[in-house]
Amino acid sequence: MAHAGTFRGRAAGRRQLRDLQDEINERRTLDEIRREKSDQDRRAWIRPAVVSSAITLVVTGIAVWGTWSAARFGADEDREKEARERRATIYAEYLQAARASWADIVAAESMEKVVSLDERQLEASPATGSPAQRNAAQARLDVARAKLSETYGQQAKDEAAFSKQADLVYVYGSDNAWVSHLRVKAALTAEAQNKTDGRPVTAGFAQFQQVFCVEASAKPRDGCVT
Repeated sequence: MAHAGTFRGRAAGRRQLRDLQDEINERRTLDEIRREKSDQDRRAWIRPAVVSSAITLVVTGIAVWGTWSAARFGADEDREKEARERRATIYAEYLQAARASWADIVAAESMEKVVSLDERQLEASPATGSPAQRNAAQARLDVARAKLSETYGQQAKDEAAFSKQADLVYVYGSDNAWVSHLRVKAALTAEAQNKTDGRPVTAGFAQFQQVFCVEASAKPRDGCVT
């Protein structure tokens, strides 16, 4: 009987132990379920937040890129406008200087002819002529020579101004503008040597004007061709 009681006592103890273990397992399962649900809730909260943040970053990036692109485009447009305006001023002053040089060449040629004529008339006057006649011829020659000297002086000044404008065309102008300048310069040099009738000069001016028309306007007219 004592052994039977001991056996029942042990059996009851094992049942209590199993019940306790089942209770512990149940509590552990409940805790795991709570933790898992808590993790799910946290992930459910974090995911929209991450997506929202990502969207915000993308939108902000697009906005920044748009602002940067607009600023860069605006800066490029400003530089192009500034370049056009600079070239417009340089090209206009170049043409003015070139025309002044051409006018000086024509004026010098004219005065040289006057001086040559007065010299021939003075030489042709008879030595027996009246002093008044010879004095008058000499006076005309002196006036012509003085005017020719003034013309040469003005021509030197205008040639210096023309050379200065050519340097600016070389620095700030286009290749087409520089090529056109070389044509104008060659024509003026030939004109000064009495080797042309002026048409090469006008053709050179026309070519440079075409370059001017194309490069100095944001929207050149159809007639501007190079």
